[in-house]
Amino acid sequence: MPLKKHAKWLVAIVSIAGICGISIAGICGIAYLGTTLVEHPDSAQSDSRDALTHEHEVVPEASQAVQFDNAIKQNKFSGTVLVVKDGKPILNQGYGKTRIRSQRDNTTATKYPIASLTKNVTAVLAVKQLEAKGYSPETKVSTFYPNLPNAENITIRQLITMNAKYDTSKFVPKRLGDEKVYIDEILKHTYYNHTKTTWHYNATDYHILIGILHKVTGKSYEQLVKETFGPQYELQTLPGYANNLAKPLGSTVEGVNIPFNKSEYQKELGTGDIFTNTWGIYQLLESEIKAKIVTPQQFKAVSTPMSQYHEIYSGGLYSEDRGRAYFCRGVMQGFEDYVYMSKDGRNAVILQSNQYSVTGKNANLAKYIYGKVVGHEVVFKNY
Repeated sequence: MPLKKHAKWLVAIVSIAGICGISIAGICGIAYLGTTLVEHPDSAQSDSRDALTHEHEVVPEASQAVQFDNAIKQNKFSGTVLVVKDGKPILNQGYGKTRIRSQRDNTTATKYPIASLTKNVTAVLAVKQLEAKGYSPETKVSTFYPNLPNAENITIRQLITMNAKYDTSKFVPKRLGDEKVYIDEILKHTYYNHTKTTWHYNATDYHILIGILHKVTGKSYEQLVKETFGPQYELQTLPGYANNLAKPLGSTVEGVNIPFNKSEYQKELGTGDIFTNTWGIYQLLESEIKAKIVTPQQFKAVSTPMSQYHEIYSGGLYSEDRGRAYFCRGVMQGFEDYVYMSKDGRNAVILQSNQYSVTGKNANLAKYIYGKVVGHEVVFKNY
């Protein structure tokens, strides 16, 4: 597996100019203070992380990898793509720029929002932390929130699989920033929607999970992510990502940058506020499948749908391709992620884009590549 090394770049800035609301300092990751150039602390951290992650860059050499690389370029794709076949990465490359009119390339080190895949992180936290405190996926929600409507009939597993029928659709939260205050406010406006007779995708079930985690651990979501996953998966929480001046921006198909909106991510606590790169996603899911970070029973609780409610969704993952693959799609502020992984973890396509496609171009590209990797037409119920 050929690995491409990158030298650390240096930038000298004489002045700072605002272009479309984005400063040169913001693009280059260097803060200019008076007459002294000072490397931004988050950029320094990013440089060290980049050096580590670039070791996972895989130049396409096999004929199929070259074919994929050509298809990605022909599609004018912007982002990063990882392809794993038979347990070996055959392609991991960045394409395009981190921002429109930026000189910074997307690379294998570039971290993007993983959007809805954040729910998988939350589900893993829930099963691990609750089991450590003596609870199980079948523990009733009333154990933690006795006054929550119908809580005596709802289990942790129903929250993980989004089958609890809780809702807050008539409420728009305004108190952001403090996790506990935010979750408490949501819980005050949570109601049991008895009209929902089938599974429905929602964030409320996962916000309840985070409230439960607060109760049983006494720790914040950010603390739990850092302590549970460590540096291996390069997961970044919102505070660190927001302060990274070199972070990419999402964009529209028309080529317009979408400004980073921290409050929108704060609203997605535990449901869309984690960031990493393609290799981090692959490592995370592969570790779950192969019981490196969870036990087989814990992973079953995270990833197995409750068939009586919904036959394909659980813990941020859809069981697709006639039950042969895990699938996830995430969309957030001009970013778009597609994750396909065979259930044995040996084949995967992870596509992270900072240019949202309304025509489904990114979806079709990822599906095409995964189909070629596994050697059959991929059948998905989700879209």
